[in-house]
Amino acid sequence: MNENTSQYSPVPVGTYWHGPKLGPLERACMYSMLDQGHPVTLFCHEKVEGVPEGVEIRDAREVTGEKKVVLYGHELHPALFSDQFRYHMIKQLGYLWLDLDIYALKPLRTHAGYLVGWASETLINGAVLTLPKSSATLADLIEFCDEQFPIPPFDRTPRRIRYRLMKAIGRPVHISQQKWGTWGPNALTWFMKKNKETEHVLPRESLYPIYWTHPDQLFLPSNQVKDMYLKDASCVHLFAATTRKKINEIGLDNIPKGSYLGQLIKIGNS
Repeated sequence: MNENTSQYSPVPVGTYWHGPKLGPLERACMYSMLDQGHPVTLFCHEKVEGVPEGVEIRDAREVTGEKKVVLYGHELHPALFSDQFRYHMIKQLGYLWLDLDIYALKPLRTHAGYLVGWASETLINGAVLTLPKSSATLADLIEFCDEQFPIPPFDRTPRRIRYRLMKAIGRPVHISQQKWGTWGPNALTWFMKKNKETEHVLPRESLYPIYWTHPDQLFLPSNQVKDMYLKDASCVHLFAATTRKKINEIGLDNIPKGSYLGQLIKIGNS
């Protein structure tokens, strides 16, 4: 791709929301995507309130038809369907997938059709993801995630033996009762390695500069966060689930106004 900014065409972004209303974190992230020049499409199954002006809203059934929205565990989290949806969206439309807790700091550019990054030394995350439509990893992910009772090839624990035994006796373990990330980062990492596509994976500092075990860093003063963590980053992952728990603990009004997170919430409430 020509890196000349004047000839750069922003990659269309697609994302998904399950629920009636966007919160300030999601709104701030969508504003950031638009501010960096990306056309943004929000896919959903029902009407969503609070969508920023300029975002196109489309029915998720255009991508996944009448596939059931698979929810995870007792919390009924939509992460499973979100994983499945993004792979089909990339295959059909060629969009760049961004989770709604990804705040864009720069225009996000693909390289040879890829944009994907390490979240740790061993795990590739799919919160920022696009792959070539011809990618063997993308084909494997779609096939794997269309199986509601999978036997994860990457699970080398006794759990995998139990899955096989339960399937053999006619009581297979549904994906919603399996380990978190089975359709997500764990599968993505496994298939990227299997298909020898890891050379396209960006270093953690590029897409996931705040380490997932340290989301409290988002509560530090904004300038400190920018100077210490974001200099080489194209975006930052806000870890919405963990961050919301922290916000609920301390109260929205008690988030430091000058903190990085405080500034983003202010943007999202505007």
